[in-house]
Amino acid sequence: MRHKIIPLILAAFASIALPACEDDTTIINPDPGHPSTAPDASATSKAILSSAYCPDTDIVLFNIGNPENENLAPDDLGRSDQLTLILPAPLDHDLTLRVGMEPNYANNVQINGGSIAWGTCNKFQKEHYYRTVFSDEKNQGLINHFSINGDSEAIITIKAGQTQSNPLQVDFTRSDLRWGLSYLFPIQATDIATGELYAETFYVVTPIDENPSIIGQRPAVFVAYIDTEVMNPLITDKFIYELATDDFNTGDHNIIYYGPYFEILNLRTSTIKEVAGMPTISLTADLEYVLKNRNKYLAPMQKNGLKICLSIKGGNTGLGFSNMTDEQISKFVSRAKVLVDMYSLDGINIWDENAGYDIDGAAEVNPESYAKLIKALKTAMPGKLLTLVDTRETTEALCDPVAGISVGDYLDYAWSSLETFLLPYEPGSSTRPLANLSEKKYGSLFMRDPMLIPEEILMGWDEDPVFSQYMMGLNQTPLTGTDVFVVYDIPFMDYGKEGVWAFGLLWEPVKYPTPEDFSTFTMGQLDYPYYMRDYYMFKKDW
Repeated sequence: MRHKIIPLILAAFASIALPACEDDTTIINPDPGHPSTAPDASATSKAILSSAYCPDTDIVLFNIGNPENENLAPDDLGRSDQLTLILPAPLDHDLTLRVGMEPNYANNVQINGGSIAWGTCNKFQKEHYYRTVFSDEKNQGLINHFSINGDSEAIITIKAGQTQSNPLQVDFTRSDLRWGLSYLFPIQATDIATGELYAETFYVVTPIDENPSIIGQRPAVFVAYIDTEVMNPLITDKFIYELATDDFNTGDHNIIYYGPYFEILNLRTSTIKEVAGMPTISLTADLEYVLKNRNKYLAPMQKNGLKICLSIKGGNTGLGFSNMTDEQISKFVSRAKVLVDMYSLDGINIWDENAGYDIDGAAEVNPESYAKLIKALKTAMPGKLLTLVDTRETTEALCDPVAGISVGDYLDYAWSSLETFLLPYEPGSSTRPLANLSEKKYGSLFMRDPMLIPEEILMGWDEDPVFSQYMMGLNQTPLTGTDVFVVYDIPFMDYGKEGVWAFGLLWEPVKYPTPEDFSTFTMGQLDYPYYMRDYYMFKKDW
């Protein structure tokens, strides 16, 4: 029966505050697992060159404006940043440094018929998976596109007893750099006296429309999850989405929305664990590393408007959202707030799965526990997002007020459990909505990359009395619960699925079904500032 689904999939492919305490680490994560695989630069380097745009990181993803974009003023045709050299500790003598592009790279010195510039770039590509980052297509270096304090290099002196320099002005110009390519600018700080390398920062500069005009309003709240064991979160805000309707009678292409795609990112996964009778929030080593290095992996996206939340699931210890005592709820909420405040997160996503409620000795499930916890989380963090995965095993009871609490009053958004596709707002549905939660805040579609969806699930869609009608083009009424659309794990690109990104699968045809006369067709398309063959660019780099 899968033959009915495949054409739709192919079409979709084409369219597409508590203060931190001394023991916070123990409180939040008593079992953090193995240490991070990437060392702290400040601990292993003589110094760091810290970017104001993306502090405390040695790789800065930097976009520069398009001179053909009439919406940009002349001063916006380049991009500027500031670099500050920071020593881990003061020295007992003055230190004079040269700061600028790697000299051999900038001057393109030839060695054995090859190029130092290309050698540096190739090494960077292999070490950091940036397969389509180049020096210069003409192999002449990039020195004319870069300046620091108005010149090709700057000489700075850090006085004895001091730990950092004054900020250095860094400017990039687009000039003849090609759209769609990314260029590598290695910036080094070297000791004038000895030539010793003190710090190095790599700018990956990509020519794009710096501030593309946003057309229309978002047609839905687009939410993503990211698996920090596999992916670098920075991929999330790289997608630009166009949703448009083609009118086959007039030939018009009417844009409904053009702009950033994802609005909310859920980092996964942290888990609840019971330690000495109290809940703790345990982070995997990868998630812990991302949070501790938020200046590199999270802050740039938050500057662009993306909301970043922590996803919390059960930890198979018998304690979950639905069987906590009032004391445990209070402890859990305080620890969640510490995490959110400590790492400047935008909210919490709660997912009542894998708690281990059937483990011997586990407390009985009590609907009041979940309702009280939801209210307590929102009350403690009123300015933060609170979202919920509607698992039904423990949320069914929340369709009615519990202990005087209607959970919809405290949730910002909720969505169906993964590929279950609950339809609580569909006429005639036997599924009830969560108490007081409006349809506008609910997502019926929560799905993964369709290339990873098991055969039996796809066959189930084909037989579903609601979805099969949309798949065959027989239902012209938009599906309810489509103002929120959720993607599980932005997929890691590999050679087995070149160029295939199917985030919009199913959402577009059920939100904008094709009319009976097939006179119009609504499609979505994703644009990227990077070559699609750069599969490994956002693989985790730690």
